[in-house]
Amino acid sequence: MTVIWILLGAFLLGLIFSAPMKKQQTEETTVEEKKPERQYGVSVVETWTEEVDGIECEVADFAVKGLYFRSKEDQKAAETLQVGYKLIMEPEPNNPKDPNAVKVLMQDGHHIGYVDSKCAGYVKDNMYRLHKFVVSKVDDYADPPFIYAEAFFKKE
Repeated sequence: MTVIWILLGAFLLGLIFSAPMKKQQTEETTVEEKKPERQYGVSVVETWTEEVDGIECEVADFAVKGLYFRSKEDQKAAETLQVGYKLIMEPEPNNPKDPNAVKVLMQDGHHIGYVDSKCAGYVKDNMYRLHKFVVSKVDDYADPPFIYAEAFFKKE
């Protein structure tokens, strides 16, 4: 009976001491593999580097704002958007509210909003390096849906 208690105690001690070690090993190996965790809805420019189509790019992720104020036709078109859909950006320097305004358009020309104003200056200044511009997330809990996009800028 004593042998059973000793074995059980050794087993429990092994579990207690090996769990934190396994957790630490897991954290160490996954930190390097992770991209920055996206914080959707945060209105700051957070960028990271990623290879896209064999090209090293700086990636910016941001909200597309103002779909609510677009036409019903534009809103209806935006409901069809899916992650990965290619978008078009177009500077709007004569915008009375923001000289850094950047329009976001669908491939068929539907105007679905603007690059978030807190990111617009960065995006506008780097449009000459644009490689790819796509939908990164669609929150369709709202009506109209809330759209997020990623812009991939070629590294200089």
